[in-house]
Amino acid sequence: MRWSTSGIHTHRQRPNVPWAGYAYLLQAGFVRPVAAGIHDWGPLGVRVQQRFHHLVNELVCAEGTNGPVTVKCAPVRPAHETGPVTTLQEMTSPATWFTPALLHHAATSPPVQGTDTREYVTWNTVYRDEPRAHGLFRCRTFTLMEALALTADAEAAGKAHIRWLSTWRRLFTTLGVPVHQGTKEDAAGALAVVFLWPDTNADEIYFHCPRCHTWYHPEVAPYHREPPPTEPLHPLNEVATPECTTVEALCRYLNIPPSRVAKTMFLMAEGHATYPILAMVRGDREISYAKIRRIIGPVGLRPARPDEVRQLGAEPGYGSPLHVHQGLIVVDTTVAATPNLVAGANRPGYHVYNLNIGRDLMPHVIADIARAPEEATCPTCQRPFERRAAWPLASVTYPFQTHTRVLTPVPEFAQELEHLRSPLPEPPARDDQGKGTSPWFVRAALSLERVIAALVEGSHDDNGLIWPREVAPFDVHMVVIYPRRDEEAATVHQHATAVYTTLTQAGLSVLMDDRPVSAGVKFHDADLIGCPFRITVSARTVSQNAVEVKGRDGGSQLVPLDQLLESVM
Repeated sequence: MRWSTSGIHTHRQRPNVPWAGYAYLLQAGFVRPVAAGIHDWGPLGVRVQQRFHHLVNELVCAEGTNGPVTVKCAPVRPAHETGPVTTLQEMTSPATWFTPALLHHAATSPPVQGTDTREYVTWNTVYRDEPRAHGLFRCRTFTLMEALALTADAEAAGKAHIRWLSTWRRLFTTLGVPVHQGTKEDAAGALAVVFLWPDTNADEIYFHCPRCHTWYHPEVAPYHREPPPTEPLHPLNEVATPECTTVEALCRYLNIPPSRVAKTMFLMAEGHATYPILAMVRGDREISYAKIRRIIGPVGLRPARPDEVRQLGAEPGYGSPLHVHQGLIVVDTTVAATPNLVAGANRPGYHVYNLNIGRDLMPHVIADIARAPEEATCPTCQRPFERRAAWPLASVTYPFQTHTRVLTPVPEFAQELEHLRSPLPEPPARDDQGKGTSPWFVRAALSLERVIAALVEGSHDDNGLIWPREVAPFDVHMVVIYPRRDEEAATVHQHATAVYTTLTQAGLSVLMDDRPVSAGVKFHDADLIGCPFRITVSARTVSQNAVEVKGRDGGSQLVPLDQLLESVM
């Protein structure tokens, strides 16, 4: 590509932004902000995107799928579910913007059978009403790669999970982007391995144990729990607690700490059908929706309305699972181990004293469902977690079924979930024989903009970007220095054209800077753009039948033309 016809435009001034790599992208014209969190990609940026796509496709194919990766168009859904659109104002509001539907392949693909495995990959431009903008790390429009593997059994899904983890590891190793593997909830609601890039400017906080080298999102983090007090079990009795509909008011009225209260949240799980969930945690803890979804599967959760709570036989503000015979009762492990707690009596103005799990209440599941507190400690070494800011770049879910429990992935999570099945009804999926089937899923996702942002922040110097060869906009940046005399300039141009032809015929991509500007400007732009090699053609090199070759992060040398390909391949 010749610069004079490429549409490439660089800037002399570096933008004043918090990230050096992002500043170089703006200065070199890779991207151009058109609004907060929205970018146009210039010719150089488009080439980086294209080479990135090619690299990922190569890595995917190298992992050996059970067939060619199929690219499908993704159905869309409203970015915000707001009900039917009835007015012109609603039709033009951000609430009616559309985004590719997660797990859309589950609805559009036939059921899998036997040992069959189907894998799909889509590259989608995703739009979201994002009020914050952090360069390329948090955008209102971004490119999402979503891969989905559908299998007939858990064993095949486990193999797909390992294969996609290997793909992302190889990708980040190839690019030289240092990442840490952590655990968080995927956007689809399933537990996932996430690849994190630490950054003090990131707006997502993770718990990090420097001794065990583990990273957890607070919503899914296991944590060490202090042993409960040892005391005799007292008889269950009621106590009047007027106007005590909150834990704070109850503790003030009874003069007890929140750790002696068992609070209940009534949730409605909205999958193929609506099902009530009664989740009980200690009064000084919050319920983690992500941990609840580990039990019932990746489905929507919402707080129950007061009328729905009363239909269960409970009372809003004074509710508990006592004497409730509907729904799934899930009790946090700390509550189950703590004796003589205070809980709702399911009638207005009353609570019960001395509630004991196993004697007064038999839950369906006892598991870790509490959100890790700020002062949480590692469950393995009991060292306090460090709070670290990091950006998630890619993720791979653990195998799951859309209406059954997520597989227990790591030992520190509750082993009693191993054989549990969700109470939610199965979807009416049918195979060719008319039998019900529910495939296993593994979802891999990657944000192209975030990976590029992390790459450039760790790969630049004082002069500009340093691209790895696999995703550089061009393999070679050729600088042509024209002398003032027309005869010599014509000779230099002819020599440069011959070099350009030799390189392109060898399969290399070349940016030929043929602009009528000074050599200093051309060298500055070459360092700014950051291609792996810079080749200089001038009257001096022509006289020696050679070119000057300089690696982006190395020294220069004069190379004879017959050895040129060996020096840049």
